[in-house]
Amino acid sequence: MRDHDCIIKAFGGCACPHGECAEQPVTPAPVVIPTWRDHLAAIVFGLVIAGLAAGTMHALNEGERQYQMERRV
Repeated sequence: MRDHDCIIKAFGGCACPHGECAEQPVTPAPVVIPTWRDHLAAIVFGLVIAGLAAGTMHALNEGERQYQMERRV
């Protein structure tokens, strides 16, 4: 039996013969605690994206308004 089959069985709840299943627990994912700089970067990024979206919507709205005015003439 291959080693990865044994690990799959260990996590799947299947009983493995003694010595075939992983004896030691798998190393957990490291815990990453975001800092205030990470939060600030996320807020700035969100504000930049919101500004770009608002500017794009404004430009599209102005273009549509100008098109409508030209059609009326």
